[in-house]
Amino acid sequence: MKRFTVVIALVVGLLVAAAAGYVIRGYTQARAASSATPASAPQSVTKVNGATVVTVDPATQQHSGIRTQQLSSALYRSEVVASAMVLDLQPLIDLRVRYAAAQAERAATAAQAEVARHEFDRTGALFRDNQNMSLKAYQAAEATYRAELARAEAAMATENNLRGSLRTQFGDSLAQWAMDPRSAAFQRLLNRQDILLRVSVPSGFVGAPPSKIDVSGVDNRRQPAELVARAAQSDPAVPGDAFVYRSAITATGPIAAGTRVSAFLPAPATRAEIGVVVPADALIWYGGQPWAYVKTAPDRFARTPVSISAPANGGYFVTQPIQQGAQVVIQGAQLLLSEELKPRASGSACKDPECD
Repeated sequence: MKRFTVVIALVVGLLVAAAAGYVIRGYTQARAASSATPASAPQSVTKVNGATVVTVDPATQQHSGIRTQQLSSALYRSEVVASAMVLDLQPLIDLRVRYAAAQAERAATAAQAEVARHEFDRTGALFRDNQNMSLKAYQAAEATYRAELARAEAAMATENNLRGSLRTQFGDSLAQWAMDPRSAAFQRLLNRQDILLRVSVPSGFVGAPPSKIDVSGVDNRRQPAELVARAAQSDPAVPGDAFVYRSAITATGPIAAGTRVSAFLPAPATRAEIGVVVPADALIWYGGQPWAYVKTAPDRFARTPVSISAPANGGYFVTQPIQQGAQVVIQGAQLLLSEELKPRASGSACKDPECD
């Protein structure tokens, strides 16, 4: 009996020791697991060669509507930026209407004066032929003729004055357009197919005004314009010689009269540079300067600075750091900037201060 009791005690002791070992081992593993450094998750914002790079997988790009455009080489010649204003055509149209009415009045009064002259000559001949026409009738015919002649001369003076007003206010070329009822150029103005701009060429500009220039149109996109003539009146707010240019109205619609726009004149005696034109749609503003996202890999976009010192058609001409063949984001750039500026966890590998 005593021996059986000893055996039971040994068995119980072994069980207690095993249980205690299991508990201690589990506690130790738990402590080790809790103190271990967590594995780093893939980071969406990193620094590569000093540039901030945002990583977005292709599926997310498609879902978010991120689109890129590959840039091709472009030639750029230094330009002189001038001030231009869209002219109000209503005064020109009003003078044209008045001139047409004066023309009609002059023609009508001239015809009436010619009829009155014939009647005056006829009655005069009859009066002198043995007084076959009374003196009273002869005098009445003379009075009618003199009155019609005076009306014709007044109508001619009015026509001449309006012709002079057209030339004084708008110059010979535009006046000729307005005075010609069959002018195709003026018809385009009436149909709102063309607009007229008064461009103030800076006083330091050397050489004759260029026959073709660009002007900033709707949404700041460039559209071509061609020289019409020297302006009859300069812009009192802008020094320099003024010239009138004509530009076709694009599909985006006309520019309102009185709007001030920029005119881009090719600088004389300058060599063309080779670079690329970064579309205006690709630009975002951050930190007070313009940037564009350049696709450097299927899932990576680097935020790159863009110089806007050389406006070009639909964008800005640059020679560096963006070069030919680069793919710039033209849709979804703001989403990439939002992703870049999103707050990160404290264990983030992003070292860019802008990630904070």
